[in-house]
Amino acid sequence: MAGRYREIFAKSFKKQVDDDLFSFLIVDSVNDRTSHYEEMWSHAKQRGFEVYVADVKADVGVCAGRNVHSRSEEEIRRLKDGWEATPAHFNRLDLATHVKGAGSDGGDEIENVEMELEDAGNEAPAADDKNDDDDDEVVSAVR
Repeated sequence: MAGRYREIFAKSFKKQVDDDLFSFLIVDSVNDRTSHYEEMWSHAKQRGFEVYVADVKADVGVCAGRNVHSRSEEEIRRLKDGWEATPAHFNRLDLATHVKGAGSDGGDEIENVEMELEDAGNEAPAADDKNDDDDDEVVSAVR
């Protein structure tokens, strides 16, 4: 995610928290560095939200096949290789049971999910930014 996009993204998130319209927020974006989401985490915590961080782990080839942002497999591999671990003091959310079914062999893994968003009239960054998000990390804020 480009620097300017990240600034707008964080500003939009903070506005959502401050407007107090939602009791649950999900940030779904590539946050390969703690510094990419730490400010949002702190802002939500200071305003009474319980914040969880979930890492979504997948094979580079699977990510490349599912990616809709025209990232090369090499770009995805570099992201994975340089991924910064989530700090231990952050609440962690394990999404493994939501990504794979109850079967231990993973045979009923979800292949792909398409989602559409309603336009809420909020100023948001352009969705076609090549570096915006890839479902790699989710920061959830729950009040």
